[in-house]
Amino acid sequence: MTLENYMDGTKHAVIQLFDSLNYYSKLIEESMPPDFYGSMDIDASHDDIAEAFNKYWKENSEFRDKQDYANKMGDEYLATVFAHATICGSILQVAHMAISKFSTYDGECLVLTEKYKRFGIGREVNNIPLGLVIYAGRNQYNHWDENAKLKTKEIFDFIATKNGALNYKDPCFDLEHEKLKIYSHNILGLIGWKIYEDYEKDILDMLSKFEEEA
Repeated sequence: MTLENYMDGTKHAVIQLFDSLNYYSKLIEESMPPDFYGSMDIDASHDDIAEAFNKYWKENSEFRDKQDYANKMGDEYLATVFAHATICGSILQVAHMAISKFSTYDGECLVLTEKYKRFGIGREVNNIPLGLVIYAGRNQYNHWDENAKLKTKEIFDFIATKNGALNYKDPCFDLEHEKLKIYSHNILGLIGWKIYEDYEKDILDMLSKFEEEA
C-alpha cells in the first residue's frame, strides 16, 4: 500500500469525521457569553465592574437573552463533550496510522527509542514535532481509562509547558487535571485541524518525502 492508496482509502471516512466537528464547533462558538467587559475601563476596580454589570443586566433584556442562550448552548456542549472527543480521537487514530505505516524517519527526536523515532516529524507545535503531538494525543485517547504511559506523559508535559520545564502547565494538556479524562479535542484544537484539507496538507507534508526516497 502506498501513501496515496491510504489517503484515498480513508478520505471519505475522515471527511465525514470533520463534517461532524462542525456541530461541536458551532456549540462552542454559541456558548460564548455576550461581551460586556470589553467596554469597561481596563483600570476599573472589581467593585466598579460588578456594579456596572448588575446595572447593565437589569436594564438590557437582549443581553440577558443572549446570556441565557449561551448558557443553554454551553450545557448542550458539556452533555456531548465525550462524543466530540470521540470524533477527534478517531481523526488522530487515522493520522497516527499514516505515520506508523509510512514514516521512516530516524533522526533526532525528543523520544530517543527506535519505536517512537518515526513520529519525530512535521511542523513544530508548542515547540515539538507534529508527529509526536499526534502520537501522544492518540495514545491518551485510546487508553484514557488507564494511567498514561511514560512516553505519552513525557510528550504531554512538553505540550503543556512548551519546553518540558514544568514551571507552568497549560491545564488543557495537563494529564493530572482532576476534571479532564480525554484530551483528543484539545489536541486537535492545538494542531489547528478544522477541515479535511488541513489534515491532508499536514499528512502529505510530513510523509510524501519518505515515499520519494524509497
